[in-house]
Amino acid sequence: GNRIMKYVFGYFASILAFSLICFVAIFYVQFDAGVNNINYVLLAKEAIVASLKLHILILPIIFLTTKRKTK
Repeated sequence: GNRIMKYVFGYFASILAFSLICFVAIFYVQFDAGVNNINYVLLAKEAIVASLKLHILILPIIFLTTKRKTK
């Protein structure tokens, strides 16, 4: 059961890390465009949603590749 916990923790860490990358990317684009009043809450929501969408696509791929390695 410990391996599953590690997998779940790794998955959440990955989502958080990617959310942060998205946040910085969107922030940089808006900052570069000269947006003075950047809405950080909206920015964070956008970043998390983008990260979750990506991870929903990636999850089956990761799951299939890890299943093959264990056999």
